Amino acid sequence: GSGGLTSSPTRVADEYANYMTSVAVSPDGEWLSYNVSPGPWVFQGSPILTLRALATGETRQLRTQLNRVEQQIWSPDEKRLLVRGESTGGRFGVFLVDVANGAATTVRLDDSANPQVPVASGIGWSRDGRALIQIDETDSSQTLGAYDVTTRRITTVARRPAAQRFVTRNTRLANDGETVAGIVETGRAGEHALV
Repeated sequence: GSGGLTSSPTRVADEYANYMTSVAVSPDGEWLSYNVSPGPWVFQGSPILTLRALATGETRQLRTQLNRVEQQIWSPDEKRLLVRGESTGGRFGVFLVDVANGAATTVRLDDSANPQVPVASGIGWSRDGRALIQIDETDSSQTLGAYDVTTRRITTVARRPAAQRFVTRNTRLANDGETVAGIVETGRAGEHALV
């Protein structure tokens, strides 16, 4: 593809005047999930997601068992969302949210009170259905881990040294379920590259 528009943009939500914090399209392209901040100029994700059927425009509200949702990625089976957000206990981390009922399962929590501990964010789903997360370690290295939904264990699949670390939490997994793309520093002042 050229990256050009194939049709005119379509407005999907007029009912929200506030900041939209995250949006995701289901793998089959049939569902859009998004959330909106609770008030104007409040740049924090709402715990309520809107699920919209793109073919019909039908929507339903999904109240998650979280205080807020910041990022979201649909699972390949479209039954869950991998979410970066805040628990009802006030801790940030990565969660799995059931799209049928909003139930949230903790994948990994950050220690918000201690800035010297690792921070995790979701990056996608492997072909075998494991949620993949990026963990920013305290030594500036990064761990890419795979969360097994059945065993609830995180297995390290790759480690990136500080000199090759991804510099944003917007690292994503390609559709092949194996290739990770992210932004790294090139070593030249202020220069970054997509790898």
